[in-house]
Amino acid sequence: MAGVLLSGLDAFYIQGLKIQDWQRRLITTSANASNDVVLIEVDQYSLDRMQDDQGIGWPWPRELYGGIVKYAADSGASAVAIDILFNNETPCAVTSDSQFAELMQSSGITYLGAAFSKKGKPGSVAFGEAYEGRPPDSVIRQSASLPLPMLFKAARGIGSVSDYPDADGTFRRVTPAITLSEKAIASLSLAPFVKDDNIAWRNGDLFIGERRLPLDEDGRLWVNYRGAEIPYKQFSAYDVIQSFIAVQSGEQPVISPKELRQKNIVVGYVAPGLYDLKPTPFSSSAPGMDVHAAVMDNWLTDDFLHPLASWQSSLIGIAFAIMIFWILSREKTAKIAVSTATGTYIVFFAIGFLLLSYGVVADTARMLLPASLIFAVSGAQRMIQESRQKEYRQKSLERMVSPGVAEWLLAEPERLGRIGETRPITVFFSDLANFTTISEKLGPSGTVDLLNDYLEYMQKDIIQEEGTLNKFIGDAVMAFWGAPKAQQDQTNRAVRTALSIQNTLVDFGQEYDLGQSLVTRIGIDYGDCLVGNIGSADRFEYTAIGDTVNQASRLEGINKFYGTRIMLSESAWAATNGAFFGRMIDLVQVKGKTHPVAIYQPLCNAGEESAEQVKLCRLYEEAWQHYRNQRWTEAAELLTTEAVLQDDPPSKTLLDRVRHFTEDSDASPEPDWDGVWRYTTK
Repeated sequence: MAGVLLSGLDAFYIQGLKIQDWQRRLITTSANASNDVVLIEVDQYSLDRMQDDQGIGWPWPRELYGGIVKYAADSGASAVAIDILFNNETPCAVTSDSQFAELMQSSGITYLGAAFSKKGKPGSVAFGEAYEGRPPDSVIRQSASLPLPMLFKAARGIGSVSDYPDADGTFRRVTPAITLSEKAIASLSLAPFVKDDNIAWRNGDLFIGERRLPLDEDGRLWVNYRGAEIPYKQFSAYDVIQSFIAVQSGEQPVISPKELRQKNIVVGYVAPGLYDLKPTPFSSSAPGMDVHAAVMDNWLTDDFLHPLASWQSSLIGIAFAIMIFWILSREKTAKIAVSTATGTYIVFFAIGFLLLSYGVVADTARMLLPASLIFAVSGAQRMIQESRQKEYRQKSLERMVSPGVAEWLLAEPERLGRIGETRPITVFFSDLANFTTISEKLGPSGTVDLLNDYLEYMQKDIIQEEGTLNKFIGDAVMAFWGAPKAQQDQTNRAVRTALSIQNTLVDFGQEYDLGQSLVTRIGIDYGDCLVGNIGSADRFEYTAIGDTVNQASRLEGINKFYGTRIMLSESAWAATNGAFFGRMIDLVQVKGKTHPVAIYQPLCNAGEESAEQVKLCRLYEEAWQHYRNQRWTEAAELLTTEAVLQDDPPSKTLLDRVRHFTEDSDASPEPDWDGVWRYTTK
C-alpha cells in the first residue's frame, strides 16, 4: 500500500514513465502508420534556398504560406493544418497577410493554430462546436490568442496548439479538445476531422461523432507514436512553394501533385532555432508538428492507446508485491531468493510488453513500486548490498588519485561505483611548451627527472586549491574543480592555481641548465560535463567527459597563437565574477566547434593590477575594437605607436592580422564580418 501511495509522487511516477518509454521503444514499429499524413517542413534548407535564390530573409512574407496551402489544395489534399501562430502583425507589408488570406480562403482546407490559456478573459469572437456531457475541469480554458481577424475568417477551422508535457518534460499525452465559452475546440491535429460532428464527453472518454477517443483520468489522450524514425513523407516548404510557382508559370513542379492528393498535411518549423522542442518517448528534440502528425495518424488508423485506470494498475502492483514477498520469505538461501525474485521481475516486464503490444497503457510506477519496496527492505538483500559496498568502496578509494577526495567519498559512499552525473565544473588543461626540444637536450634520464619535479610542482598547486588532479598525459596535466565535491568558487580556484603555477615556474628548473624558464600553457573552461567513475569492472578512474573538456584543451593550444600562457573561455571568465584583472583577447571559433566564443587572459587578482597593466588592457581593447570594425589604419597606428603594445605578444598577433587583411586584397573580410577568427588547427 505504501508503494501504491508513493507512486503518485513525481519522482516515482516519472521513473515509471521512463520504463514504459523504454518498453515502447523496443516494440514500436512504423508498420501501422498511416500513408495519408504528410509533413511540409520549414527547414534549414528552405531558409537557405529562399535567402540565396530569392533574396527573401527570415521571417518570410506570409503569402508564401498561402502558396503552400494553395498548391496542396490544387493537388487534391484533404486538409492542411499549420502549426504556426499568426496572432501578430507581420513584419512585412499588410498586403502579405491579405494575400495569404485570399489564397487560404480559396483553398478551403486550411486549419490554423490558436493558443488557449486557463487565465484571462474570453474574447469577443465566438467559435467552436457545441458539445454534450461534462468536460473534465482540466480542459476548460478562459482566454484565447487567435490568428489575425482576416486570417481567422479565411481559415476553414481553428485548432488548439496549447498543450503541456508530463512532469519530466516529455509529451506522451495531448489534450484532444478544450472548451472556451461553452464551446468545444479540437486540437489542431483533430480539427480537420471534426467538421459538423457532435463532440461529447461520456464516461470519461471523448467522442467525436461515433469515434471514441480513450482518455485517461486527466482527460488527456495518449499519443501512439510510430517510432524514432518519422514514418510520414516529408517535403521542404521551399520545394512546395517552388512547385506552386512552377505550376502558375506552366512549368513542371518539383513535387508532383500525386504526392499530396487526398493527404492530411501538417506544416511547421523544423529549422534549428525556429521550432519549439517537444521531447517524446522516442526523441529528445522533436518539433511540435511531429506530435500533431502522430495524433492525426492515430485518428486516421483508429489506433489509439487505451490507459488503465489507477485502481487497475494498483491491483496489479499489489498482486505482484505479494508474489515477491512470498518468494523472499519462502526461500531461505539469499542467493536463490534474489535470483527467483529477479526472474519474477522479468515476468513482470514481459507482462508490460504484452499490454503495450495490445495498445494498453498502465501506470508502471503503481505496478512496480510496491514489489520494489518489499524487495529493497529484505534483510538478506541489505546484507549483500552492504558487503559488496564495503568491498567496492575500499577498491574504489585505491584508484582515486587526488588527496582529500577519499574523505569526501567515505562521507557519501553512494558516490562510489561506476555511476555518472552531469554537473557544471571548471576544467584545467596545461602543456609544456617546446617539450620536444627540452627532452632532446636533457636526454631520457634528465627528461624523466625534470618531468617528475615539474609534475610535483603542478600537483602541489592544484591540490592546494582543492582541485581534482585527474591525470598526467606525458607533460600535460588535466584537473578540474567542482567535482566530486561541489565548490561555489570553483573557477576562481582554477584561475588562482594557473596564476600560481606561472609564478612558480619563473625560477623552476634552473638546476637543469635549460638556458630558459619553463613555459607551460594553460586553458580553462567552465560548463556542464559528465563526471563519474568510468572504466572496466576491475579498473576505472574518476574523470570528466564532455564539450567543456574539449574546449579547455583547445584553449590550452590556442595560447601559442597569441604568445599567452593562460587562456579562459567566456563562460569561465564570467564565472569568476570579477575576481581577476585581465582582458578579452579575441573572438574565435576553435577547430571542431561551430559557435564563436570570446577568450580572456587573466593577468592578476583584481585590485593588484599595475598602472601599466591597466593601460595595456585599455589600449588593447581600443585596438581590437578598431580591428573588429575594420578600421585598419587606426588599429595599425595604435599597435605600432604605443610602446606598451609593441612588446605585447597578443598585440603583435593583432597587428599581423591587420596587415594580413590590408596587404592581401583576397583576404579582406566582408562588410558584415563579425570579427571572429576561425582556427583550422589545434
